[in-house]
Amino acid sequence: MFDAHLPLLRYEQQPGLGLAVRKYVMRERGLIASDFQRSPAVPLSPAAQAEVSFLRRRLEAARGGDYVKVLR
Repeated sequence: MFDAHLPLLRYEQQPGLGLAVRKYVMRERGLIASDFQRSPAVPLSPAAQAEVSFLRRRLEAARGGDYVKVLR
């Protein structure tokens, strides 16, 4: 269980990235329309977005699918 969750949790806990990561994941899942943040926040770079997407897909594969769809 830790192997599936920990990489995304650790990525999210980096100083200055936490909110950007959470909002990006929520936007990817369709829970919010935009991951925009007010200044002085910094948006995720394309490389960071790709890494977060990879970690999210890895977590969902380990869980057997997108658990957000179950909540709807």
